[in-house]
Amino acid sequence: MAFNLLADGILVNDADSGLLADGVILVAAGSNPAPQLVTGANSQQVNQVISGSVSAGSGTLQIPPLSEWETGNLLPGQTGITVWINDEESGALVLKLTGLSTAAITAAFSPISDVSLVPGNAYSVRTRLANGAQYTWTYVAS
Repeated sequence: MAFNLLADGILVNDADSGLLADGVILVAAGSNPAPQLVTGANSQQVNQVISGSVSAGSGTLQIPPLSEWETGNLLPGQTGITVWINDEESGALVLKLTGLSTAAITAAFSPISDVSLVPGNAYSVRTRLANGAQYTWTYVAS
């Protein structure tokens, strides 16, 4: 849904909107097909606030310390790690990170924050070490 911000600060849905002759802005928004009336620029009064929805990003994934799958032994000081983060539901690639490393003693990753990660969404995280070993987990972004 495309919006325009008018000079008086009123947000207008381009597809179904218009300025009526009496200075009232006609706005149709969301799943409600009925237009809503918003007063014109001179009065600065809004009869009803209407907004579009935006998919908010800036989520964070916290990957636990890296360990061997079979033994559970921690893998500290790993370098050259590649991580693919895919949307768990659609399978679409969301983010690919290269050149990561784990902490020298704890084998921990730094939290991964990015605008493409949506808080509350589940992601499949595949990690490939420099030696070719791969691990896959599912995490929910916070």
